[in-house]
Amino acid sequence: MSEEPRDIGVLIIGGYLGSGKTTLVNHILRNGTGRETLVLVNDFGEIAIDVDLIEADSDGVVTLVNGCSCCALSTPLIEFLVSLREREARPQLLIIEASGVANTALVASHAMIPGFRLEGVVTVVDAETIGERLSDDYVGTTVQRQIEAADVLIINKTDLAGAVDVERASELLGSLAPGALVVEAVNAEVPILFLVGETLESDLDLFEVRKASDSGEPHAKHETWSWECDTAINRSRFEAVLESLPDRVLRVKGVVNFEGSPLHRSIIQRVGSRLAITQGAAWGSDQATSRVVLIGYPGSINPEQWSKDFNSTQS
Repeated sequence: MSEEPRDIGVLIIGGYLGSGKTTLVNHILRNGTGRETLVLVNDFGEIAIDVDLIEADSDGVVTLVNGCSCCALSTPLIEFLVSLREREARPQLLIIEASGVANTALVASHAMIPGFRLEGVVTVVDAETIGERLSDDYVGTTVQRQIEAADVLIINKTDLAGAVDVERASELLGSLAPGALVVEAVNAEVPILFLVGETLESDLDLFEVRKASDSGEPHAKHETWSWECDTAINRSRFEAVLESLPDRVLRVKGVVNFEGSPLHRSIIQRVGSRLAITQGAAWGSDQATSRVVLIGYPGSINPEQWSKDFNSTQS
C-alpha cells in the first residue's frame, strides 16, 4: 500500500514594495532548498512584472496577477492551492512571493488548508525607509501588519543605509514582532537554513557541506552545533531542552525518533521563539537516527552543556 502524499510545505515571502522580496526569492533559488520547489508570484497590477525577474525554469513559476485583489478576496489563491493539491506531480515546497501591499497573515491563513503545511512567514524591510513607511498615513498599517505576521524579519539593503538607520530599524522590528528572528542583509543574502522550515535528511547533509563555505561570507555571522543519536528520544525531556535554549540560538532543525512513534520521523523546527514538531515520512528501512542542528549568534554555542542536555533525552 502506498503512503499518503505528504503535505506541501509553504514559505511566504512578504514585505512592502521595493524591499527586496524578489531578490530574496532568487537568492533562495540560487542556493537551493533541497526539495522540488514551486514559486507562486502574487504580483500587484494587471501586468506581472516580478515573474520576469525570478531566476527559475518557466515550469517552476506560477503567477497570479492583481495581487491586491487576490489577497483581499482570496479566491484565486485558494483555487490555485486546491488545484495544486490535486496534482499527481506535486512540489515539496511552495514559495509564495506576496504582493507588496498584501496582508501576509491572511495569505498564511489560506496556506494552512488541508494538504499544506505553513513553514514560515518571512518579511523583508528596507533598512533606510522602514521608519518612514511605518509612519505613513496611507501604508503604515499595511507595513506594520506585514512585520507582525513574520517569523523571520530581514533588514535588507544595510549597505545603503547608515548605522543609525539600521539600529533604528532593528529597534522598530523588535518592538512590533518581539518573537521573530531579525537578520541584517545586503541583497537579501541570508543563510537559507533561517528561512526554509521543514528539515529533511537531505537538508542536513546539505547543511554540513555549507558550514565551511558559508563561514567566509559577510552575511554568515553565525555559529553552528549538531547532535546525533541512534536511540529513541523522550519527547517531554527533548522539548524541555529546546525550551531552555538561550534567545541567541536563532534556528533549530532536526529529524527525531521519539519513543512511542517508532514508525515515522518527527520534524523539528524552531525559528526565533516559534517551535513546531510535526510528523514526517516513515523511517521504512532507514536507520532511525535523530539529527539536530542549532544555529546561533557568535558566542551562543555551548557544546559541552548541550551535549549533556541532549544526551539526557535518550529513553
